[in-house]
Amino acid sequence: MIAVKLKGGLGNQMFQYAAARALALERKTWVYLDPSFLYEDAKGRWTQREYELDCFNIVYKFERSGRINLLRSLNHKPRMRRISESALWPFPYRNFTEQTGGYNATFFDNPVNTYLEGYFQSEKYFVKYRDVLIKEFTFHEPASDRNAAQLNEIKNAIALSVHVRRGDYVTLSSASDFHGCMNEMYYSESIRKMLEMIPDINLCCVFSDDIEWAKRHIAASVKTVFVDWNKKGSEDLRLMMNCTHHITANSSFSWWGAWLAEKEHSKIIAPSKWFAGANASDIDIVPERWIRN
Repeated sequence: MIAVKLKGGLGNQMFQYAAARALALERKTWVYLDPSFLYEDAKGRWTQREYELDCFNIVYKFERSGRINLLRSLNHKPRMRRISESALWPFPYRNFTEQTGGYNATFFDNPVNTYLEGYFQSEKYFVKYRDVLIKEFTFHEPASDRNAAQLNEIKNAIALSVHVRRGDYVTLSSASDFHGCMNEMYYSESIRKMLEMIPDINLCCVFSDDIEWAKRHIAASVKTVFVDWNKKGSEDLRLMMNCTHHITANSSFSWWGAWLAEKEHSKIIAPSKWFAGANASDIDIVPERWIRN
C-alpha cells in the first residue's frame, strides 16, 4: 500500500493523490488516503480544509487501522521518522517526507509499503501516468444547468481561463508571507501577452475566490464571463479544465485546471515567482513549456 497524508485544498490534494497514484502504479498496489490532518483544529495557524477529492473518479481506499496506522506512526514520531527514512532501515515499509519543493528522484525508490507526506508539486512525479490521471480526474456528477450552459459556450469558443487566487493569501499573514498574491499588473500584462499570441481568443472566463476584486481589476478586450455562481471549487475547476488557454495564479488549483486541459497548441502563462517567501523554492512547479510572466 502507498498511503498519503492529505493536507491543503483541492489542488494540493490532487498533487498528493497524483504522486501517490504514480508510485502505487509502479509498485502495483493501492493508494490509501489519510485525511486525518484535515480534521485537526487549525486554531488559526493555517486554513482549515475538508476532504475534496470525492468529486472525482479516482482509485483509492480508506483504512483506519492496521498497516496505515503503523505507517502513520512512523511519520508522527520524529525519531521513528528519521530512522525509517534512513537507507539502513531494514524493513519493507518506510516514511517518505518531502524535504524541498523540488522533485526528488529517490521518490521512486520507496518500497510497496510507504507513507508519503508532502505537497509533491511537480509533474515529474506523475507525468508518466498523465493519461491515467486525466481519466481519473473526471467528475462523478454531471454539471448543473448553469454550468452545463457555460461549458457548452466554452467548448464552442476559443476560451481563455484566468484564475485570481486571493482568500487566505490576503487575510492570513502566514499564507501571505509565504505565497504572496498576484497583483493587477500581473493579470493585465498576462492578458495583453496572451491576446497578442492568440488573437483568435473570443471568450475570457474569470475564476476567483474573491470575484468582486476580479470584477474591479480584470479586463479583457473580448467577451468576459466572471464565474460567480459556484459554491464548490470543483465546479469552477470543471469549467477551467475545458478552456484552451490559461493564465494561472500562484495556485495549485489553477495549475491543475491548466495541466489537465493542456493540449499541444495550448498557451499557459504562470507567475514568474510562485512563492513570496525568501527561502521558498518553486523549482519544478511550473513546467518548462509554460510561459512565466
